[in-house]
Amino acid sequence: MAYKQVKRVITVEFDKEKRGNGYQVLITPEQAVVRYKDIVEWDVQGLPPGLAKRISVGNFLRLDTSPRVTHGKKGLTAYRPKGVPSGPFKAKSAGGHITVTVKLGTADPGVYKYDFLGNGKTILDPELEIRGPKS
Repeated sequence: MAYKQVKRVITVEFDKEKRGNGYQVLITPEQAVVRYKDIVEWDVQGLPPGLAKRISVGNFLRLDTSPRVTHGKKGLTAYRPKGVPSGPFKAKSAGGHITVTVKLGTADPGVYKYDFLGNGKTILDPELEIRGPKS
């Protein structure tokens, strides 16, 4: 039986600090595990809509380096994972709900760090593990 695509939700909670104008940020789960072809959706909660629209996700970087190299015009180079989203993917509002959605497609399996961005600057850099198809 072929794998059916699933939507995986990662919750990002912003909790207003009692003093000042800052926020505590919590991502759940901090290291998400997904399968290739899945859709990953970050559910942004606790920010006013004007601030939430400045949120994005991007800069996926593989942590577990592949033992492969490729040979091209410039000689040997490190293997670059295929199908990994680059982004940045911007937040969208639907019915007062703020989300950032990424379709993984056939991304190379591995553990990736990604940036959760506010105004284009990194707020957090959690991990996402992409697992391949079942054998």
